[in-house]
Amino acid sequence: MSHTWQEIHALAVKTHEEAFDAEAKRAANAAQKWQQALNFWGELFRMEEFWTAVEARGRRLEPSFSRLAEFQDALPKFLLKIHTDIVLDFIDRDRKRAKYHFELIRSAQLGRTEEECEQLREYARQQIYPLRFGEGLLAENKEENFEAAIRLAEPVHWLDPTAETAAFMLKTYLAWVRKYENEQVDLIRESYPEYAEITAKMETEEDDFEYVDFADELFAEIREDEDIQALQEEQAALMDDLEAAADEARYYCKPLKPAHRHTLSQALYFIGRHYCTRQEERDLDAANDYLEDAVEIDPANKAAARLLDELSDVEEWE
Repeated sequence: MSHTWQEIHALAVKTHEEAFDAEAKRAANAAQKWQQALNFWGELFRMEEFWTAVEARGRRLEPSFSRLAEFQDALPKFLLKIHTDIVLDFIDRDRKRAKYHFELIRSAQLGRTEEECEQLREYARQQIYPLRFGEGLLAENKEENFEAAIRLAEPVHWLDPTAETAAFMLKTYLAWVRKYENEQVDLIRESYPEYAEITAKMETEEDDFEYVDFADELFAEIREDEDIQALQEEQAALMDDLEAAADEARYYCKPLKPAHRHTLSQALYFIGRHYCTRQEERDLDAANDYLEDAVEIDPANKAAARLLDELSDVEEWE
């Protein structure tokens, strides 16, 4: 049995009121009511008779009325904003509630065509992402900023694990890892002035290096330095988070845009290199796996390709 647009409109309004009431009471049928309301609105928006009536009413109020397209764009966005507001309000304190409202956005059929539906869903996502992705926080190389950026973005990545959310998480972890790495280098250079000279000679005189014993003693002393060890422990803990985020991105968040591929490749390179240098549990297979993926995802990653080439002659760690 088909319904007139007036009947569908009445059902949409009535069910939407019921959804608001169920939400306020935290009733078990709240999600069902929201879904029903959105379904009715979607059906209404796909009825040409409804938009003809909207345009006719507009012309009665204003003979030169020419804003039909504006109404067709604004009404679905207004309905979706109800759910983006709830997601943003509850994402940090009631993830289950935020999750089902995000799922309502993801399944919403409020456009007149499938292409329009997807554009509206993406519009709603972009009302959430910029507010939760602390891009500006990464501009200052501060640990508390990295922590804040992760705190903002992690719930969104949990809600919607896409290439975009994964890339931001990776970019934040990478900046954080690089910060620890740079701090270690600065500390070593400050505490051990001879380090720069030794490493330079090792790079240029591999077959004729007369300071091997001294270098071994120096590196052993550096490894025992408690301040450096503390930074390495912080970095190692962070590498676990980086590895988890990178694994999820390379297996579940595809396809990747070029910028995302670069970020993921850099993350995989850092992880592969970490498996080469971790003192107690170096893993040649894991190092090769991550480095091969880094090069495959971004062939321009020369550092990963160079390290992978160096490992090709290694059968096992000494």
